[in-house]
Amino acid sequence: MLEARGITVEFRRRGGETFRALDNVSLKAADGMITGLVGESGSGKTTLVRTICGLQKPSSGEVLIDGRDAGEAYAAARRGGGLPVSMVFQDASGALDPRQTALDAVAEALRVHGLAPRPRIRDEAARLLSTVGLPADVAGRRPGAMSGGQCQRVCIARAIAPRPAVLIGDEPVSALDVSVQARILKLFAKLLAERANGLRAILMITHDLAVVSAICDYVYVLERGRIVEHGVPSEMFAAPRHAYTRRLLQAASFKYDPANPV
Repeated sequence: MLEARGITVEFRRRGGETFRALDNVSLKAADGMITGLVGESGSGKTTLVRTICGLQKPSSGEVLIDGRDAGEAYAAARRGGGLPVSMVFQDASGALDPRQTALDAVAEALRVHGLAPRPRIRDEAARLLSTVGLPADVAGRRPGAMSGGQCQRVCIARAIAPRPAVLIGDEPVSALDVSVQARILKLFAKLLAERANGLRAILMITHDLAVVSAICDYVYVLERGRIVEHGVPSEMFAAPRHAYTRRLLQAASFKYDPANPV
């Protein structure tokens, strides 16, 4: 599905010094699975996501989608409409145009990617809003008249509009109340289980081990640009091998219980 192989990213600082943001990072987001990438602020998560999305060129290494170079996959998707990888961001309200209604936000994504005939765009946008669990009366609301959870559902509908094979959630629930977080995480799992709009895999970027425990089938731990541990969350959290993983668990706001992971 999605695979990063040996990704190294270096930046040149003032004075000529080189800073290595990612050091030989490899991971896979497998078909039908929710894969987690966990690490503290500054660990390199954002740089890796930018590289996967083609916004940052690696110093070395490659990103593959279904075994094909990501650049080729993006070019092919653009020719046929859509995107191979799409993003859901942390700040849902900030990611939406305050002047647009929920329906307009999703319809715009469909227009940009040419994914529906013009007469059908609004019907398709309404279908996507329903797919993410929003009632029909939300379609005409603007962000200021929606809750945080509703705004995030609109962002998810917009993200799956271009029919991505892979959906990346970049801290998508960290700005939400705990009760709302649980419902949004269940939505991600539901969309993947249903292969909604062609979705085949999810990469969940987070610093929150409770999120990983709740939703992820596999997880990678990133520290200072390096993958230091990876595995099935229940096994890793029960017996972490790396000191950094142990520190993350000790600092977590939840206590991992193998009999009741969430």
